[in-house]
Amino acid sequence: MTLFSLFMTNKAYFVANWESRLENALKLRGYSGKTVKAYVYHVEKFLDFNGSLREFLLQKIKSGMSKESVRVAGFAVKFYLGVI
Repeated sequence: MTLFSLFMTNKAYFVANWESRLENALKLRGYSGKTVKAYVYHVEKFLDFNGSLREFLLQKIKSGMSKESVRVAGFAVKFYLGVI
């Protein structure tokens, strides 16, 4: 097995299980159900977005999303990228 195929196999596992892995990591840290739901929502939108975190957040600001929601979206994606 080449390094590339090993990476792609792991990437497929990573992408296929992102939601349950994120939920479990958040629950283990004591996040509320409402926060878990919000983080999953924002991470899903980020994964569907083809761009950087900065571009993702700028797009949210331009679309009129509240400052607090943009802040939560940023924390959600940073948590996902750092922990998962």
